[in-house]
Amino acid sequence: MATKADNKKSIPSIPGWKLLAETMPDQAEVLRLQLDKPNVMDDWKAGRVNLRQLPLQQAIEDWNDAWSEMKSL
Repeated sequence: MATKADNKKSIPSIPGWKLLAETMPDQAEVLRLQLDKPNVMDDWKAGRVNLRQLPLQQAIEDWNDAWSEMKSL
């Protein structure tokens, strides 16, 4: 799943990283899941990865205006 062309993901375990490096080293490099090089976990530790914020509750009028604007494009 992690290497699916349309939806690449990080693997949440070191054994998974090792298996990927053994079986698909080119994909491990693309996904930056290599233990001996700068990797995706370094980005987390440095604060460069942020979780998405949940949307705030908006008035129905705002949604209706946005929908009307989108339909008119």
